[in-house]
Amino acid sequence: MSFAVCMTLTDTDKIRLVEQHYQSFWHGDLDDLDRQLAPCFVDHSAPPDSPAGPAPIKEHARMMRDVFHPMTVRVDDAMVDGPVVVVKATWSGRQTTEFMGHQPLPHDISWGGIVVWRLDGGGRILERSAFFDPATVYVEAAQ
Repeated sequence: MSFAVCMTLTDTDKIRLVEQHYQSFWHGDLDDLDRQLAPCFVDHSAPPDSPAGPAPIKEHARMMRDVFHPMTVRVDDAMVDGPVVVVKATWSGRQTTEFMGHQPLPHDISWGGIVVWRLDGGGRILERSAFFDPATVYVEAAQ
């Protein structure tokens, strides 16, 4: 990857790419993920031995859409350093089916976390590492 090529994107463009990715993942056309994610994309927060590329992310998005609907992601803060975008975000939605041993709740839930994204020179996402605050998971969303 050429650092100089990546710098042709403004910091705002890089943050917008991450925001668009969240929208595509939760609500949009999943084929948009093929354009947003590099073919060698690696999700470091995925289960061990998960394959690289957009295909497993598309499958994960389908599953998560079935579990949490509707879902919103709010980027609370963002920082860009060259090809790296770090976002502090809040996810809010309704769990509609059992997930990881948790039964659906009669109210919206929210959780917070920090996600680190690394982009390639063409403006696609190469890597993702997510860090979620366990204290925020399954907290009732503010009404």
